[in-house]
Amino acid sequence: MAVDTETVGLSSAEVAERIAQGQHNDVPRRTSRSTAEIARSNVFTLFNAIVGTLCAIVLIFGQPQDALFGLVIVANTGIGILQELRAKRTLDRLALVGAEPVRVIRDGAPTDLQPHEIVNGDEVLLAAGDPIVVDGQITASAGLEIDESLLTGEADPVPKTEGEQALSGSFVAAGSGRFEATKVGLDAYAAQLAAEASRFTLASSQLRAGIDRFLRMITWLIIPVAILLTISQLVTADADFADAVSGSVAGIVTMIPEGLVLLTSIAFAVGVVRLGARNCLVQELPAIEVLARVDVLCLDKTGTLTEGGMQLDEVLELRPGLHVRRVLAELTALEDRPNATLKAIADGLASRDLPGGQNQPRADGVGGSTTGWRPVRVVPFSSTRKWSGAAFDGAGAWVMGAPDVLLGPADPSRAQAQQLAADGFRVLVAGQVNQGALDDPDSLPASASVVPAALIVLRQRLRTEAPDTLRYFAEQGVAIKVISGDNAASVGAVAAELGIAGADHPVDARTLPSGQHSGGSGRPGVFAAQHRNAPSSDKLHRIVYNEATEMLEVAADRAETPGVAGARPETPQATASHTETPQVAGGHTETPQATASHTETAGVAGTVSEADLHEMARVLEANSVFGRVSPQQKRLFVAALQSAGHTVAMTGDGVNDVLALKDADLGVAMGSGSGATRAVAKVVLLDNNFASLPYVVAEGRRVLGNIERVAALFLTKTMYAIMLSVAVAVTGLADLAGLRGLQFPFLPRHLTLISTLTIGVPAFVLALAPNIERARPGFVSRVLRFAIPAGMACAAATFISYVLARLAPSASLVSDRTTATIALFAVAVWVLALVARPYTWWRLTLVAVMAACFLGVLAIPWTRHFFLLNAAGTDDVLFALAVAAVAATALTISQTATRRLPGQGARGR
Repeated sequence: MAVDTETVGLSSAEVAERIAQGQHNDVPRRTSRSTAEIARSNVFTLFNAIVGTLCAIVLIFGQPQDALFGLVIVANTGIGILQELRAKRTLDRLALVGAEPVRVIRDGAPTDLQPHEIVNGDEVLLAAGDPIVVDGQITASAGLEIDESLLTGEADPVPKTEGEQALSGSFVAAGSGRFEATKVGLDAYAAQLAAEASRFTLASSQLRAGIDRFLRMITWLIIPVAILLTISQLVTADADFADAVSGSVAGIVTMIPEGLVLLTSIAFAVGVVRLGARNCLVQELPAIEVLARVDVLCLDKTGTLTEGGMQLDEVLELRPGLHVRRVLAELTALEDRPNATLKAIADGLASRDLPGGQNQPRADGVGGSTTGWRPVRVVPFSSTRKWSGAAFDGAGAWVMGAPDVLLGPADPSRAQAQQLAADGFRVLVAGQVNQGALDDPDSLPASASVVPAALIVLRQRLRTEAPDTLRYFAEQGVAIKVISGDNAASVGAVAAELGIAGADHPVDARTLPSGQHSGGSGRPGVFAAQHRNAPSSDKLHRIVYNEATEMLEVAADRAETPGVAGARPETPQATASHTETPQVAGGHTETPQATASHTETAGVAGTVSEADLHEMARVLEANSVFGRVSPQQKRLFVAALQSAGHTVAMTGDGVNDVLALKDADLGVAMGSGSGATRAVAKVVLLDNNFASLPYVVAEGRRVLGNIERVAALFLTKTMYAIMLSVAVAVTGLADLAGLRGLQFPFLPRHLTLISTLTIGVPAFVLALAPNIERARPGFVSRVLRFAIPAGMACAAATFISYVLARLAPSASLVSDRTTATIALFAVAVWVLALVARPYTWWRLTLVAVMAACFLGVLAIPWTRHFFLLNAAGTDDVLFALAVAAVAATALTISQTATRRLPGQGARGR
């Protein structure tokens, strides 16, 4: 039933006045932060403060060449700001393209606006699938039902009538209506729940959590080591105070992994830009990381595996003389914004040439006008009910929906519909019910008789790119689960055509825990009450409230914990005994009769028994194709898979997918999907191209795999700096081997040279390189297991070479530091070669170019002078290289034997 739009709404003058008063919906954009915030966050960092202070100390007490490391501040800050601004521009542009317009009435006419253009007092029109972006009061309702589960935890949509409240953060589940905006911007309920405004952020991820752990550990190590090194160096301050200061600064600066955070930020930002080029809107940056961890992909059939639109194939009239086409025309005309199914039926009826050979005269009113029937009661379509209906004055009451929901098991029309569904068609039934049967659809008696009048057969078009995309995921070890609200046989037929494993035994989800149970008539309990008495508690309400606070799309910086069951709401034990769930080996068997002892559930992980959750996980592991899945069950599917340790991605485009998309580790929405679906998804495919998903996953793997390599390089540097500093300090203070006051083996310029060639430049290249390695758990431990031995090898080779050179009769500090520099570079460049595995031509070229650059510095007089290096004798060079070779060999053997080499077993490109 259309909502009355004759209200005038606000005038242009009233809108301008409210904007001037600040009464418009001005909220921070979810995908981005301001330019000032970007600059401030990149400039005012702990690393910049430490490095800047040390640089100033060297400039005061030492030589300018030794302050070269200060340029790292400029490089880190400049590159970080530029890359993030680039990503910001991409995100803002895509967010604008993908934004769901809001329809309001202004100056007496419906107008589409961006959400931020709404002002207090606007009359906002609502239809199924619309997100509610501001608070307001309902002023008109035509079967309006609002899903508030993201706010309250209540699983069932709430019917709304005139005068009731609509809260931002909810969405329209069924029907249509209108409300007057009363609270906008930061005054709206959703904005108050999420006091932390949404922003472009890099903090909420396991990767960043791991890096933060590194930084905390390093901080606690650096402080005492820096004090120890400084004391040991100042022992010789009477000889050369400036050299002592420079030696201390060299050791301290090298301990700091100053580029690690920068390159992590750059890798994320570049990932956003690359995906943006493919019309993929990343609404939360941690989503890029989660992409790499996904091992289960749940796909909705309609709009994902099939095209969004359908085609009416034929209308099979079951009872002549019931004016079926006229009934269908009336039912499809009741929706203000019909879904794809209703639109296909209306378009097919409007055509004189119906596919399937049915050439019939147009019924009155088909194609936009009305037939003259006056609806007195309308029940809009709901993905939970799976049917819609209307009672007409003088023309009876009619329903249209799923045959296996509206018809009894013994009805021959149902068997006919089942056969058509098994051939891959989507089949609906239109039938007649008693005139008063629609007065309370949620409690309509299961015994209400539906007289089938016609079967509506719809042809579904498969996406041409779907087979190749599914094949890619199978090759990558990502399990595919097709989860649909459609008939299980129809879903199985589509899956079989796409070659999905398990398509020959689709599962009817009503046989699973929390599925719909029979109301006692032998039919599935579609007309039964929709779980109004689900168990709840104050604790559960707080959990759901906290969940809502986290997800309400104004908070992109929540911590992700992919695949960890403990991150989900606790599962209270069921307080009533459950009917034993039948074994599901496949097929789409009918729903068993429920006993009185069975406790209905809301289909949410927090309100089902732990046994049911385990049973659901077992069935999901054993099967791949599921039909007749309710919106709440989709959410439970995700929770069950996560409880089994999986990292779950979910795709969808309809209102029935919202809850599952929200709970999945990675929600992916189609750009043509409902506004509510796009709002909760972390990634939106703006061009509806299913073939983009492999690129999305590949980008996540590239980012995560490359950051692991980069972290191994930076942590190796930190480790050898700490170990060298301790060894030098202890030797100098303890007067071991007569080396009291042993000076640090490097000046800052030496370590700037080594770090640039073995870490800085290579890390930048490796961070942006292709990488198809699948993400594995244990990021922190894996990096440390490589970095600590690598750091020991570098420190041992350097310290042995330097000490033995210092003990030589003809030793000079410059020559000995040159020997140490050669030894450290030789081992460090070998570490780079190990990290660059698996080898490709460009990776080998990278290592070779870095080695050639170092040789060039040694060979060119003015660069040698600048870095204060001697033209070391052949004996010194050979000695340093020999020690380095022994250390590199030992490192390689130990890492190979323990299978800890980066890229071991992986394929490169």
